[in-house]
Amino acid sequence: MKVKEISEDPEKFGFSEKIGKEITDLIEVIKEERDEKVQMLMALQLIFTYLSDEDFIQVINDLIAKEEVKSPEVNGFYEEVPPYSGIIVTRYGIVKQVCEKNPNELLAELLQKELKQEDLEPDLEGYHGEFSARLWRMYQSGQFVHLFGCREDWFEEAAVTLGLLKYQSIKSGSILSILLTLYRITEIYEFASRLAQTGLFNNNLYVSIELHGMLNRQLVFLETGRQLFREYRCSIKNISYERKISVDEIVSNTHELALNHTVYVFERFNWFSPPKDVLREEQKKLLERRF
Repeated sequence: MKVKEISEDPEKFGFSEKIGKEITDLIEVIKEERDEKVQMLMALQLIFTYLSDEDFIQVINDLIAKEEVKSPEVNGFYEEVPPYSGIIVTRYGIVKQVCEKNPNELLAELLQKELKQEDLEPDLEGYHGEFSARLWRMYQSGQFVHLFGCREDWFEEAAVTLGLLKYQSIKSGSILSILLTLYRITEIYEFASRLAQTGLFNNNLYVSIELHGMLNRQLVFLETGRQLFREYRCSIKNISYERKISVDEIVSNTHELALNHTVYVFERFNWFSPPKDVLREEQKKLLERRF
């Protein structure tokens, strides 16, 4: 596997000898773990710590080519999984959309500020930001951390590359998409629910979502034919929401929890009566993959 190749010849992949030894040691620790669920989580953390998206995609495509795993099942010619990720899945393999990248220094500063130094390596070593920047990390304790940039902030520079010319005038930090926000929060709760179903948590878990750089952003529908009848702007810099949820509730009431959290965010934009039935139907389309 790719991770093992890195451990055997780290310099070939741009890593130091120290990183190579760390990977080798971690592989041995994973081999000795007897709990299959813990072993799986440890392996995932190792993969996403040391492999880039491109490396990970190459691993999957190699396995598909060697017929060691089944080809992906997709609706139509291809699917973007997860939605708006830039990862295109076909029945023949996986590709990643490539866009022009400019450093996002604000996101880099936020990551440096919010995470401890030991959490920044090797994931963020030399980090200078990227298009639709994202980072996630999972710990053996069950803690999962995911930091990402708003896709809306890259519409202006990605418009020509992706053919989204109608978004060319959208400036970074100026808007927050209503449906993209609903989708992302729903995906977060759906992921938490699936983790809970594995038995990873005992009785409760905490879900905490923070939106930074929201001041003066405007809520918008990006979809043709939809619009709000007045401006709804955020008057605070950051929006934070944390809640303790029982395992039973996150499993049985996942989507309604996500919807209520989304409404909470919109209320911070002074939109106090968002149509929950409309949002619930859009959420259903996401979950049923009806876009």
